[in-house]
Amino acid sequence: MPGYLVVQKLRHDKSKFLAPAGFTQENPEGLKAAILSLADEGEAIADKT
Repeated sequence: MPGYLVVQKLRHDKSKFLAPAGFTQENPEGLKAAILSLADEGEAIADKT
């Protein structure tokens, strides 16, 4: 799922931002787990109706 976020790109590179937090190509599942954990813990707020 979020594996594309940890791939280095010439433009709009998110990997440089995520790497210091330990989210790298070697561990894309760690990013997925973190996203799912935040989704489980957070409260949903309607943005548009």
